[in-house]
Amino acid sequence: MRIITGAAIAALLAVGILAAPAEAKTKKPPVVVFTQNGSGTAQTAVFKVPSSWNLAWTYDCSKSLGSTGNFIVSIYDFYGQKSQLDFDNQGVNQLGASGAGTEHYYSGGNKKYLKIVSECDWGVTVTKKAK
Repeated sequence: MRIITGAAIAALLAVGILAAPAEAKTKKPPVVVFTQNGSGTAQTAVFKVPSSWNLAWTYDCSKSLGSTGNFIVSIYDFYGQKSQLDFDNQGVNQLGASGAGTEHYYSGGNKKYLKIVSECDWGVTVTKKAK
C-alpha cells in the first residue's frame, strides 16, 4: 500500500494528471416577494412580481373541518379600478384534507394580488425565481 503525500497530490494537480474536486455551487435562496397565512376566504395586498416567479401554497382542513375542503387561489392583475383576472397565469384549485405545491410562472413584471377561497387554514408565498 502506497501513501501519497500532500506534495505529491499538489504535483499531480499542477501537471493535470489529477483533477481538483469541483466546487459545489451553492444556490441562492429564492427572494420572498410576498407571503400571507390565513384561514377562510381572503384577498391579499397588492405586490409586484418579476417576469419569472413562483407561488408556493399549502392548505390544511384538519383543524377547521376535520375532513376535506376547497382551496382556490385566483391571480389578478392590479390596474386600480380596472383590475382583472390574470388569464396568463392559472391559479390553484384543490379539493382534499390538505395539500401543498409550487406553481411556476413566466408572465409577470407587474402588480398582482390573490383571491383565496377556502374553508381551511392556508399559506401562500410568492418568490422570485432563484438563478
